Amino acid sequence: MSDFEIRLLHTLVCAPPFDLLIFYFFRKRLSFRRSYVIIGYLLLLSLTMTIQMSSTLDMSLTALLCRPLALLYMTAVIRDHPLRILSIALLVYPLLLLASTLGTTMEIFFGEGLPHGLWKCLLIPMFFLLVLPAALHTIRHLLTPMLRVDDWRLWMYLCGYELILIALAVAADPSSSSVRPTIIAARLLLPFALIQYLRVSDLLTRYTEEGNALHQRQMHERMIRKSEEARYHTMLEIWRSSRRMRHDLSHHATLIAQLAREGRREHLAAYLHNLAEQFTVMPEIKK
Repeated sequence: MSDFEIRLLHTLVCAPPFDLLIFYFFRKRLSFRRSYVIIGYLLLLSLTMTIQMSSTLDMSLTALLCRPLALLYMTAVIRDHPLRILSIALLVYPLLLLASTLGTTMEIFFGEGLPHGLWKCLLIPMFFLLVLPAALHTIRHLLTPMLRVDDWRLWMYLCGYELILIALAVAADPSSSSVRPTIIAARLLLPFALIQYLRVSDLLTRYTEEGNALHQRQMHERMIRKSEEARYHTMLEIWRSSRRMRHDLSHHATLIAQLAREGRREHLAAYLHNLAEQFTVMPEIKK
């Protein structure tokens, strides 16, 4: 196979499967119809292919330099915050780095007589199929619950952490052409480091949500307690006023009976008149 065919194959089978994982994760947040997104991505692949064919650099290094174009396209077609899109995209990229390094290793040990770069083109799709169940499990159980987190500090810290780790890994071997044990170990541990960071972030998010829920429950209980105390004081005041009313009525009845027995009609009429005026004034005072 010629270098042209190897570069063409590398462009078509290496990065697109990992990009599909990102589009699958954000499948419900696309800004356009899926057919339009697919057509746009095919045009992006055409542009990447043109850059690959005209570049004199190594095809892995050229693919690395073309990754910002894919990130810009994802930011344009996905209806979400750019930090969140970048964070999820950077989570996938270490898998591509690891697959590329493994492809280089296989090429050095078993690539005699084969075109340069063919092992990468064969191994990267195989590696993608191998890690696909684990990636879908992580998306379903770890990443999807984190979508409801609206605190952008979490995504900013995650994005910064990923950029630091990936920059260190890329700076050590930009073209993924080294097979030193330290490079292979670093590329192998990079996805696990990011997954552990995600688990810690998810755990801290749960603790924060539980703390907020506990605070809301305490506030609700405090409001209920205040309402019950106010109701208790209201009932107590009603009971006290009813006791006073019963006492006043008993006093008035006793005094009226005494005046009636004594035959003091003038005093009785005056007393009843005063009572009538008091009962007339009381509702106005309450208002």
